Amino acid sequence: MQARQISARRIMRQIKPVEPGEIDREALAADLRKRIQGEVRFDNGSRALYSMDASNYRHIPIGVVIPRTIEDVLETLEAARRFGAPILARGGGTSLAGQCCNFGVVIDMSKYLNRIVEVDPQRKVARIQPGVVPDQLNREIEQYKLMYGPDPATHAYCTFGGMIGNNSCGVHSVIAGRTSDNIESLDVLTYDGERFEAGKTGEIELQRLIQNGGRRGQIYSSLKILRDKYADTMRQRFPKIPRRSSGYNFDELHALVHGHCHHKSIMKMDAEEKALKGLGLHYELPDSDCCGMAGAFGFEDKHYDISMKCGERVLLPKVREAAKNTLIIADGFSCREQIKSGTDRRALHLAQVIQMAMEESSFAANYSEKRYVRANSTHKASPLMAAAGISGAIAFIVLLKRCFWPGARRKRDSAQPQD
Repeated sequence: MQARQISARRIMRQIKPVEPGEIDREALAADLRKRIQGEVRFDNGSRALYSMDASNYRHIPIGVVIPRTIEDVLETLEAARRFGAPILARGGGTSLAGQCCNFGVVIDMSKYLNRIVEVDPQRKVARIQPGVVPDQLNREIEQYKLMYGPDPATHAYCTFGGMIGNNSCGVHSVIAGRTSDNIESLDVLTYDGERFEAGKTGEIELQRLIQNGGRRGQIYSSLKILRDKYADTMRQRFPKIPRRSSGYNFDELHALVHGHCHHKSIMKMDAEEKALKGLGLHYELPDSDCCGMAGAFGFEDKHYDISMKCGERVLLPKVREAAKNTLIIADGFSCREQIKSGTDRRALHLAQVIQMAMEESSFAANYSEKRYVRANSTHKASPLMAAAGISGAIAFIVLLKRCFWPGARRKRDSAQPQD
């Protein structure tokens, strides 16, 4: 493990971007033309066109690359590393604070990498490339009576790659959430050439990724160290700001929701999902069927083994894998008992979660499971996967409408939860 980390550090030390005058633009352009199928524009006219966005800033780039394929993006980064040239991924150029202006090689994703790869109307997700614009996606999915919620004023021109970089919102973000609330996973490409899919990561998966080592393992390991060191401070002092276009959203909260089997078979989970969306929770409904307890069935000695086998099929492994700041929600008493006996977590009833949202002045930053159940687990802020670099291709975008936690209706300055 140590050897792998040292190797990753050596890779990073080799990346030494140089001053603008030290980069051989002509040689870099010639090398790119040999390598990629897309357009290489290093002429003065193109550099001038890409020196501005919708802001008042102006910064002349080294040159412009318009990739036709993801492989073109990979090749461009490899060439940029060898020449010591910085890069900037660009979409529609609608940024208002100079985000699209930079000395470096500008990679314009909007012209060719704008394909909607697939739409799954049942799961309400779409796999898209970074140059897709919101109106393009919404025209495609309106036949399923779906829409992508966050809609900046420039929704007819801005691209998803830029929206992810800015964590864009728009007027409907109050009910649909920010862009970061509507991302399932990203296909990430870092400047030093590491490419991997990043998304929600449970504790078991996190440990596996770290043990695998390499650059990816180093990124996850570094983020875990930050989490473990600063979790308590973040919960106590993290600013209560609903939308940030920069920095890391360490205060995000997630929930794992298990529905009672009888309830699911008769009434489904539509009402619960509506309540969860109203609370603004990121939530997962695993295909867990029956927890195995089934009222008093699992309490009987002769049924214990089959009861645990039912629980171990999906539910209990999911609970164990969940990050420690993930709320475990189960309305059934027997379901909560099964989770209690089979894991080190304690599940909450949905009503308790609603109570928490009403009573906490900043629930997402300061929640404590212990106030509502006596939990054995120590809760930590989950590590946020934020790798420096660009997205070679955006993967799943969640299309469910969402909204924020309601403001505090009343504050309760009660004593801290006691163990």
